[in-house]
Amino acid sequence: MRTKILLSVLFISFSIGYAQWIQTNGPYGGFVSALFKIDSVLLSGTYEAGIFRSIDNGATWTKTNSTGSVNDFTNSGSNIFAATNGGVWRSTDNGVSWNYTSLGNTTLSLATLGTNIFAGTYPFGLYKSTNNGQSWSTIQILSGYYNVLDIIVVGTKIFVGIENKGVYLSTNNGLSWASVNNGLQDLNVRSLAASDSILFAGTDGGVFRSTNNGISWTKVLNNYANSLFVSGPNIYAGSGMGVFLSTNKGINWSYISDSLKNKQILSLAFIDNRLFAGTFGKGLFSSTDNGINWTELNKGLTASFIDLIANSDSILFAETGLNGLFLSQNNGDSWIEVNKEFPISRAIVKSGTKLYAGTNIGLYVSTNNGFSWNAAGLSGYDVSSIVIKDTIIIAGTLGHGIFISSNNGINWTSVNSGLTSPYINSVVVLGQNLFAGTQSNGVFLSSNGGQSWAQANNGLTGLMVSALVASGNKIYAAIYGRGIFISTNNGSSWTPTNNGLTDLNIKSLVVNGSNLFVGTYGAGVFYSTNNGNNWFSANTGLKANEIRSLSIFNNHLYAGTAGLGVWRRPLSEMITSVERTSSEIPTSFNLSQNYPNPFNPSTTISFSIPTSEFVTLKVYDLLGREIATLVNENLSAGSYSYNFDAKNLTSGVYLYKLQAGKYSETKKMILTK
Repeated sequence: MRTKILLSVLFISFSIGYAQWIQTNGPYGGFVSALFKIDSVLLSGTYEAGIFRSIDNGATWTKTNSTGSVNDFTNSGSNIFAATNGGVWRSTDNGVSWNYTSLGNTTLSLATLGTNIFAGTYPFGLYKSTNNGQSWSTIQILSGYYNVLDIIVVGTKIFVGIENKGVYLSTNNGLSWASVNNGLQDLNVRSLAASDSILFAGTDGGVFRSTNNGISWTKVLNNYANSLFVSGPNIYAGSGMGVFLSTNKGINWSYISDSLKNKQILSLAFIDNRLFAGTFGKGLFSSTDNGINWTELNKGLTASFIDLIANSDSILFAETGLNGLFLSQNNGDSWIEVNKEFPISRAIVKSGTKLYAGTNIGLYVSTNNGFSWNAAGLSGYDVSSIVIKDTIIIAGTLGHGIFISSNNGINWTSVNSGLTSPYINSVVVLGQNLFAGTQSNGVFLSSNGGQSWAQANNGLTGLMVSALVASGNKIYAAIYGRGIFISTNNGSSWTPTNNGLTDLNIKSLVVNGSNLFVGTYGAGVFYSTNNGNNWFSANTGLKANEIRSLSIFNNHLYAGTAGLGVWRRPLSEMITSVERTSSEIPTSFNLSQNYPNPFNPSTTISFSIPTSEFVTLKVYDLLGREIATLVNENLSAGSYSYNFDAKNLTSGVYLYKLQAGKYSETKKMILTK
């Protein structure tokens, strides 16, 4: 729908041009924990990223409005149900949109028997709904708390797999239950499946088979099974070693995933003569020849865990852990896979024409902007941090302390004298000093190039240093669980600076002049424009809470998330460039009419405040939707102006609002193009 407003003889339409956080187009992949097909729609449930939908057998994927981790699917007629860590969701339009049902417990499994929906939860056992999820009632199987990991229905029989309790059977719609575990050597039942009258249970100790409704079991496969799927006479088992196939109802098994790039299988489905395998971190794969060849099906599946965001000149890097290293040459609009087998990258820095990557198995170097890499020393060491000081490479490791090289990584020298923790999370340079942040012993300082180290923890209230950054004469330390600390005297003392920071579990920290940005474990992104004295949430439009990495690149802040890929936001929406125009103290608050007005494409907005206040200046459309935040900081008394550039907006009438303490005023402005 397009909204039109008549102003004199000018027709003006509206669109939002300042998107705040937006998700980049990749890297693709992630943890695919559940698969389901209904009509021509394929649904993929992921860890943390919710449900994705495909109408072309997985060739492309579209994110739905669901969030969180998805564990299972079922349907009752046209109603589709999804088991998630936040409860049971329901869709009535083939998975296009989803809404919560009344069951909010963490739900691990689902099954349908007639009009009854059964939901296995953690840790509250089994529930049943007779009205499509409008209400749920508990079903007593055991006393106390227990986790129902899987449910299947065979005819009128209901089988449930309970964590560390084995298999239970009900023949009367859940009114009563009986343990059916004779011969089941492992009671941690992760998955259940049935082929005609034959029952299969996937456990930590392997796959078991029963021909008598679970009265007795026989072990038929030694590998544990996260997922089981039956298609005609074929039974597929997904394990941590790949996919196994039985063509004779579980008597014999063969391994069918030699060419599969990820052997850790979370989910399986056989649909339209195609085998689908959801993997642990590398997304979805399919095979049309029973596992001889596999095809990756991750286009649009933006469910990756991003452990590192880094940049060099015009290239942005994203480390996806199990799915390898990716790079983008267009601000994340598209991503190129560097190498799926590349080690897990912890840090990437540039020195001259070379890029160095610290990985979980050593240091690597690239001379072609990251398109290919070669080993560069410290083989077998987990290199967590790299910093370049003049011609010296300094590398921090997890478990072996700090090393330096003066010949581009050909030779390395251990420099750990006085360093009481060998687990280094971060190394930074400030002037002639080196600082090392450790996992358990706080911050260490070296003033002689790493030859000796001394603790520098005065004022720190915690010792787990998740990140260090330096800017000017300041050094900032992110202490996990304690927030941000600042030192202005080379680490001699530290002061906490957490006002407004609602989550002190900091995972990432970057600095841009006096502007700081932090990524937290559970509350998204925060920023400070005054060296950490005050913090503000910067999460509008950001769907992720856990931020694993941050990077500033091409005037944008990039955030690597847990399960939702890479997001970006313009720095201009957080770092304002308001200019003080007079040193005189105004006698009253005032918001001036913008000039020029109408304008194309920029205009100046001026305002005055007689007292120091926290000031916001925001732009809205006529529907009240926020378009841009121009000012969002503490300002001292004075007169100010801001040059607003509307080149990304369409012609229209817009509102700009000044909020300064209790004072508030709004005016209109007209953009004509």
